[in-house]
Amino acid sequence: MKFIDMHCDTLMKFANLKDPGSLYENNHMVDFKRMKEAGALAQFFAIFMLPPLLFDRFDIDPISDREYINRLHGILMDGLAQNSGIIALARNYDELVKNEKDGKMSAFLTLEDGRAVEGSFENLHGLLSNGCAPYFSDMERR
Repeated sequence: MKFIDMHCDTLMKFANLKDPGSLYENNHMVDFKRMKEAGALAQFFAIFMLPPLLFDRFDIDPISDREYINRLHGILMDGLAQNSGIIALARNYDELVKNEKDGKMSAFLTLEDGRAVEGSFENLHGLLSNGCAPYFSDMERR
């Protein structure tokens, strides 16, 4: 039976670039190999916005919210590219259905904590249209 898991914090574990590990196989909450073996249809990968005072706790050098979101987005995109035969990004139901039809699992990217929106519809639109990131690259000029 196929299933969808609506949340995991696995990406946060990869924020420390000293040892980014592999999304295919790791000892964190979720990896692509175990997802496939278990019959997963989709996984929602959360970008949990750490309060800056917790960066030390996770051995992450202090960085801006923009850098943090873009880093975790990049890690997921790289993992999907390296494992494109078994998993692909989905941003909506139609993409989930297409991925399943193509014999692939789906990865959704979510953002936990709205502070990155900074009260701006432009920021919100950028996040949504790019699968959460890297919307900030166009906005560095502000």
